[in-house]
Amino acid sequence: METVRFASLIAATVTMGAGPADRIADPAAVRRAFERPWVRANLWRTLLTTASTVLLAWALVRYGQSR
Repeated sequence: METVRFASLIAATVTMGAGPADRIADPAAVRRAFERPWVRANLWRTLLTTASTVLLAWALVRYGQSR
């Protein structure tokens, strides 16, 4: 699950790249274009991390019950 989370974060970040800083004419416009997809990717990262933590806790509880 952590691998999926990390891969999705990298994929989202790489596809949102704006290019070299010296070629950006309007940094505010770049930020506006970047911010919404970044927030969405960050939300997915948070949800995936939470899900993986819950699944880990569930697995540990199940493992403890079988002993």
